[in-house]
This record gives sequence, structure tokens and C-alpha cells, in this order.
Amino acid sequence: MGRNPLAVPTCLVQRASATIEREFRMRTLVIAFGATFALTACTEMASEPIVTSFNESTVGIQIQQSSLAVMTPEAEAKSIAMADAKAQEICSRGPKRRAERASSRQVPAGEYMIATEYLYLCLN
Repeated sequence: MGRNPLAVPTCLVQRASATIEREFRMRTLVIAFGATFALTACTEMASEPIVTSFNESTVGIQIQQSSLAVMTPEAEAKSIAMADAKAQEICSRGPKRRAERASSRQVPAGEYMIATEYLYLCLN
């Protein structure tokens, strides 16, 4: 009996199997990194506070964020600190010098935006 001309040597089968396994691992790794990057891209940085009202007794300040992205806790804390500083600056222009956060509420700010409005009392 002769050798089968279509038979593939065992070493070539092992190499092909190892190559396929490496490709699968690389694709999995690329997908994992891509998903991580996509989720990171959906987080939002700190938002600049917007003064919406002032009447020498109160200051209204809004912080806007996209409804499609999640604001990280650090970014939210930074946004609130910026709003506190802005309220302090605005209150200091009137007869009452100190700002104290009294309440907050969610208000619509467009199709893909959410705004949190903070009400500050201006105190002596």
C-alpha cells in the first residue's frame, strides 16, 4: 500500500490548530478592549454650572448632563463643588454673603439632556 497523497502531516495540523486558537484569543482580546473603550467613552466629565436665577435671597444653578452618558461620581462631585463656588460668588454680590444649598430637582433640558437644578439660599 502506498501513502495517501491527500493526508496532511500531523505537525501541520497542530500548527494550524495553534494559529486558529491564537487568532481566537486575539479577537476576544480586541473585543474586550473595544467594549471597555466604548463604555469609557460613555462617561461624562464635570459640567460647568449655569446660573438660572438670582434675587438676592436665592440663587438657582443648573448642572446639565447627557441622558445617554453616565456622569462618574468624581465628575458629579466636581460639578457640585463648582456649583457651590458659583453660588458663593453670586451671593457675595448682594447684601447677604454666604450661600447654602437648600434643595435640588431634576428638570428637562432638551431631548437628550437632563439638568439638576440646585437652589441656594443667600444668608448673612
